[in-house]
Amino acid sequence: MKPKTALQKKVAILSATLRPITATQKRWAFSQCFKHTAYRGKNGSMICSECAHEWTAGDNRNNICRCPECGAKLTVSHSLKRKSTQKIHFAVVTTRDNFQVIRVVHVECRSRKGEKAEYIVDEVLQRWFDAEGNEVNIARKKCFMPRYCDAWNFDSDMEIRRRTSNYDNIPIYATYPKCRVLPIIRRNGFNGFHDTDPYDLLKGLMSDNKVETLVKTRQYGLLAYYLYRSQYRRDSWQLIKICLRHGYKVKDVATWYDHINTLERLGMDVHNPLYLCPKSLRSVHNRLVELLKRREEKVRIENERNAEIRRQIRQRKDDEAKETYPQRMSRYLDLVFSDGLIEITVLQTAEDFYNEGEAMHHCVYTNAYYAKDNSLVMSAHIGEKRIETVEIDLQHMSISQAHGSHNQNSEYHDRIVSLIQRNLPAIARRTSQKSKNADVISA
Repeated sequence: MKPKTALQKKVAILSATLRPITATQKRWAFSQCFKHTAYRGKNGSMICSECAHEWTAGDNRNNICRCPECGAKLTVSHSLKRKSTQKIHFAVVTTRDNFQVIRVVHVECRSRKGEKAEYIVDEVLQRWFDAEGNEVNIARKKCFMPRYCDAWNFDSDMEIRRRTSNYDNIPIYATYPKCRVLPIIRRNGFNGFHDTDPYDLLKGLMSDNKVETLVKTRQYGLLAYYLYRSQYRRDSWQLIKICLRHGYKVKDVATWYDHINTLERLGMDVHNPLYLCPKSLRSVHNRLVELLKRREEKVRIENERNAEIRRQIRQRKDDEAKETYPQRMSRYLDLVFSDGLIEITVLQTAEDFYNEGEAMHHCVYTNAYYAKDNSLVMSAHIGEKRIETVEIDLQHMSISQAHGSHNQNSEYHDRIVSLIQRNLPAIARRTSQKSKNADVISA
């Protein structure tokens, strides 16, 4: 789009004064950013993917060699693949006026056995920003595919573009080492990019004193974690300050954060420099991991022992419930309801519950309904065929549930429910009077 604000107009004018990407910068990208291949041919011959020079390597089976013609460091390919395409972005960092400029260049390398490699170079993005937080992007059009190198429209012009994630998430493979930065960035400790995205690092040095601290103390591993892993940014800065006060340099950052996690799980004081800043991080961490394993194993054994005790207690109670069920429910066992076709009887023993559950494919036995208080379970059947299982709530004198096979209602469901409801008073009398006289009731 056309520049509209005074800032955009100023940046557009300054952008026109930038020199094109130089041949030196391109050669650096060609040599440092791509994998170069030596195609192995018959009789031990090698062909360089860069200059197409062919030479005889004899019986050398090394995976790395150097082309005697162009001097390129090559990785030997033992496959039948004879062509490849590689695409990367690299960055060139410079300044104009009071702006820091990051120029992003797209490079495509096409190589084929026996032919010189072809490189296609296009500048695709310029990020302009100053110490006051003003920022302007100049870029080509890009499809909404943030992490794809070939999503650029190379026929479009370099114009002012709105800042979106489509332009923020471009992976930078490497940054050209010769650069110019603003005085404020140099003052805040800039001394290289240390495998970080140049935009993230330079913006951080401008606006975040924690980034400045990590750069000046040469904690480059922690710097990458701080820039790109927000969960560590929030939680670990106090611990990082303890390391800085004691002159402790964190080299193996991943192991150090694992070490902190292990200390926390062991209940140890992570703010104690004796634990936080060990002289031999890996050996101390391994020792604490073994200690944690022993503790967790001890807890696991104790939990298993307690679980077995609880299982035995449940089993004992379950056995007692099975044995006492006929005595507890004796006042109801001889109840029989019938309407001439359907007959409903009380399940007599725990074995009856098992048979009912197996025949009807539900959980009346596995969930120990025979042990439930204030619950009467009856079986509705026609002749020898079971139709539905009915649970009656003795406290509220109502039907809790009535289901057939696989917990589905049978075709006689409404008829069974009606028959039970008409005979609830007979069950209520048994509950209140504890009567043991037989009640055989017909509809």
